[in-house]
Amino acid sequence: YREATRQGIHGLMNDLCHVVRDWGFAPEDIRCPVRIWHGRQYTQIPCACAESLARRIPNSRLTIDDHSGRMLMLRRWEDILAGCG
Repeated sequence: YREATRQGIHGLMNDLCHVVRDWGFAPEDIRCPVRIWHGRQYTQIPCACAESLARRIPNSRLTIDDHSGRMLMLRRWEDILAGCG
């Protein structure tokens, strides 16, 4: 948390607000295919959160990368984009 808030708490607070704020829809209502990616090394948000969301979204697929954390998108961008086509 020290490094995450070194330049202030605004980014962290923004993330937290999106997590707890009403999204305006229920994940169960999503009808298109959804890929969810999560890094096991991302300790601020446990894998259980991604697993719970994947269970709620019909036709979702969860990938947990054991070697990535918050920067999973940069580490696995080719794999992530390959699943978009």
